Amino acid sequence: MKRISSIYILVLALVFSGCFKEDDPVPPYVSPPGVITAQAETKPDYSMQTYYDLATNSFVSSNHREDWDISFLCRVGISAIYLNSAKRMRVHDTQSEDWQVAVTVSNPTLEWKFDESTGEPENTAFYGFQLNRIYVLDLGLSTLGSSLGYRKIRFTQVTEQTLSFEFADLSGNNVQAGSLTKNSDYNFVYFSFKNGGQSVFPEPAKNTYDLYFTHYTTRVFYEGSTTEFEWYLVNGTLLNPDGVAVAVDSTDNFSGITYADLSGFTFSTQRDFIGYDWKSYDIDAGVYTVLLQNTYLIRDRSGEFWKMRFVSFTNDLGERGYPTFEVAKF
Repeated sequence: MKRISSIYILVLALVFSGCFKEDDPVPPYVSPPGVITAQAETKPDYSMQTYYDLATNSFVSSNHREDWDISFLCRVGISAIYLNSAKRMRVHDTQSEDWQVAVTVSNPTLEWKFDESTGEPENTAFYGFQLNRIYVLDLGLSTLGSSLGYRKIRFTQVTEQTLSFEFADLSGNNVQAGSLTKNSDYNFVYFSFKNGGQSVFPEPAKNTYDLYFTHYTTRVFYEGSTTEFEWYLVNGTLLNPDGVAVAVDSTDNFSGITYADLSGFTFSTQRDFIGYDWKSYDIDAGVYTVLLQNTYLIRDRSGEFWKMRFVSFTNDLGERGYPTFEVAKF
């Protein structure tokens, strides 16, 4: 039988049950002099998406992960559509232009596509989408693990600035129109199918944050395999795609890393570079362990450099979903 390590089994179980025993309360972490400690609130059910600015040590905004469904990249010269992977959304191409095309979503052979967590436009489920083609959207999972339903969607027009589309029930009935228009102050503009469909604004302006704490979907490979995997929901940290870059030092002590050391590292803008595996889970003991040896070296959107490491995944009450980290500017 194929096997995935215990941390990933726990991640999936948390999505569907939310009933794991909390860790015991622990005293709050105290950073050494000159180092700032901050705690992101994604909550025990991982329902919140939270944006953090390094320069001001502030969480500039947060939103519930079910507040939006799709987004349109505001970058010039690119027409890219993203899914809300915090809900494990996915897409099926019907290869038809008929709203009434029958789709049995329970069919295990149905082909679904997910957005890669690395963030590149060419690695999205809708990459290369065709106008007037009917696609089925799986709206993913609620915080309680229940299905949020399905929609059909077709894109009717795309220009340098605007994406126009129509959406309907899975049956093809109740067709409605929507659109998104790029805004250069933001990385993305967003749309929710709730309340008949509407533009929503979960993400702050792109020049106000560096890191993004959220649930998201990613490939998790079977133990011992580099090719076989499942799409899993994990809790982690993503980068602002507008200029933030990161490297990792898993050898040197956090306090001993200096500005002079930075030239020895290659920085990446891959959105999930920090990701989720700064922690591990002992399923037998029922506790998370944070990998203190991982120091993330961050070039923020202004070109300033910081070092960061995670010190806990719980709050003072022992509740999961509160990534706690320390940062220091070089």
